[in-house]
Amino acid sequence: MRNAEFINAISAKVAAAISAATGTDVPVITAEQIEAEQSPIPFLAYLQALTPEAIEQLGVPGYPFMPQDIREIITVNLATYAQFSARPVEWFAANKPDDLTIEEWAAHNEDDYLNEIPRAYWPDADDGTARTEAGMWAAEEALDAAFGGAVGRASSPLLRGYAQRFADKTALRYLPADFTPEGSGKAADAERLLAAWAALRNDRDALVRDALAAGVTKMRIHQITGIGRATIDRIVAEPAS
Repeated sequence: MRNAEFINAISAKVAAAISAATGTDVPVITAEQIEAEQSPIPFLAYLQALTPEAIEQLGVPGYPFMPQDIREIITVNLATYAQFSARPVEWFAANKPDDLTIEEWAAHNEDDYLNEIPRAYWPDADDGTARTEAGMWAAEEALDAAFGGAVGRASSPLLRGYAQRFADKTALRYLPADFTPEGSGKAADAERLLAAWAALRNDRDALVRDALAAGVTKMRIHQITGIGRATIDRIVAEPAS
């Protein structure tokens, strides 16, 4: 099963939260169990362990304007994330965009449900820091400020053209103060833009890593920045400089 490690970590946090809220010992449901049993309700034991008091206590972890019921988190978001992760990637062939591989499209569909799971239930970051909704939003804002937030969200070639021009202006904020172009006029403008994009590129990987550590999904990073999934995966795989 894809994402098994992440599913197990989230499931363990959900089980621990229900155990604490009910005063019982709720066994962790693993990705391996879900794959083997193929139940239509993969986390049924969690639902059965909930009490009205626990439902009220666990229902609003980080969404002040859109409170989430813990039952929705379990049966819709976590369950669908696990079920999608268990499907063969060929299952996602229908409606696949031409610019994505089938593996990327499967991952995008999985991330869509992962993104709806409150970060309080996500595993801690690699440095042991607990993820929070506030940290995730701050990381999204940092990406949006750096990349303009327009390229990935543009829905047509025309709009992407406007978005790219906006992104170019955004990149100029990264122009090193000591950069001096050798050309003049349009050539100088082009040099400045190249230097700005190079400076932004130097910061890009760190911004992406920080965003992932804070709980921003790869799909969301792609939407904000326009960076392809394969590139995001490469950034994750490369050691930080």
